[in-house]
Amino acid sequence: MWFVLPSEGIITNHHKCDVSSRIITSMENNMAGATPFIRAPGTAGAAFFDRHYADEIIANFESDLSSRYVYKIIGLRKSGKSAELRKVIHTLSKRQDWLVYLLSPADDLIAALIAKLRQEPLASRKWSSASASAKAESGTSENMPLSYSSETELSQMIQAANDNGFKVLVGIDDIAASPEAVRFLSLWNAMMLESEKQLYFVCAGLPENIEALADAPNLGFFRRSDTIEIGR
Repeated sequence: MWFVLPSEGIITNHHKCDVSSRIITSMENNMAGATPFIRAPGTAGAAFFDRHYADEIIANFESDLSSRYVYKIIGLRKSGKSAELRKVIHTLSKRQDWLVYLLSPADDLIAALIAKLRQEPLASRKWSSASASAKAESGTSENMPLSYSSETELSQMIQAANDNGFKVLVGIDDIAASPEAVRFLSLWNAMMLESEKQLYFVCAGLPENIEALADAPNLGFFRRSDTIEIGR
């Protein structure tokens, strides 16, 4: 058998082993160059492989025995953290006893969640009752609109959802230490401390953004909550 390589002439049978070795080495080098795990600063491999982190979160959220209600998913860009978050949101949104919302980190998070809850066709009378109760507790009337408390209304609406047999899950992707996020999580912690509230939270973000948010005042619960780190 004869082998011909460009610019190297004809190689006899005596050199077959050397040629085969060089071909295999070349193939390995080409494969290494195409791997999705070659990383640039601040990014991870572009390919996403299901690591079952979302399954762990879902199992704990659905378990009556679990005390894990808050998860942080951290990782570099393109590490797959957003895909894991979306899997949690997508899976639980199909459950009939869950109200699941994915919020934008750029929004007023409390107002955005209230707006989404108001769009739910179920238990609309409960929403109206919760809104009226919030206004009554804050002393709001038509002459005093500035006394209205969105925090109180949201708490009442979530309680109404729970009373109707629904758990509430909120997810935020690419979260950062914004004033809106700090305010939202502070309220979330207060609502979690209230008896019989069934509410859950999952977020994804860059390590430095999650760390900055966890270091904000009054968010010790967020700092202590479960963390899943992807890409290490």
